[in-house]
Amino acid sequence: MCILVVKPRNKELMERKTLKAMFDNNPDGGGFAYANNGKVIIKKGYMNFNSFYNALLEVDREVGLYDKNVIIHTRITTSGGTSKELCHPFTVCDNFDTMRKTEIETELVLAHNGIFQQEYIPTKDMKKINDTMIFIKNFIYPKFKEDSGFLNNNLVTEVIEKEIGTCKIALLNKDGEVFKFGNFIQDDGIFYSNNSYIEDDWY
Repeated sequence: MCILVVKPRNKELMERKTLKAMFDNNPDGGGFAYANNGKVIIKKGYMNFNSFYNALLEVDREVGLYDKNVIIHTRITTSGGTSKELCHPFTVCDNFDTMRKTEIETELVLAHNGIFQQEYIPTKDMKKINDTMIFIKNFIYPKFKEDSGFLNNNLVTEVIEKEIGTCKIALLNKDGEVFKFGNFIQDDGIFYSNNSYIEDDWY
């Protein structure tokens, strides 16, 4: 079902064994996002652990992730197939081709753990997209287009909480602010959408 992680500012990245457990338990591709210089940077499409882990370390060396909010995601395919382009996070926009980009600088990103309600599940004729992408295009993006600060509006966030049901989502904006929705596990100051970050201890 995937795992979604939010590493807050002023926290080190998780240990290698934790990241490996995440990938081993959710092996259909990984990605992450962080904000730097007024943009959110997505890097995703890592289909094996070593490429995923090395990419995180490289970015940490280049820009320093300790003092940044970081969204990290590893995937188990539920809709749309398994591919680099369907890894999370996704840029918040109304264009599926743009969402599929494995490296992009943007203003707002979203990652998701769970399965959205039926109206967001792609039909068989909708190729190369998943429920998260439809949710972004049909539900989140219109709110962002209307008001780029919508995540600071309590009325809007209540609507989002209701819409996602038991799912968990996290959004990261260009200012480096992170917004979590749903019930996360907090472990040593880091937020996990489920316990599949624990070696051999999640079923």
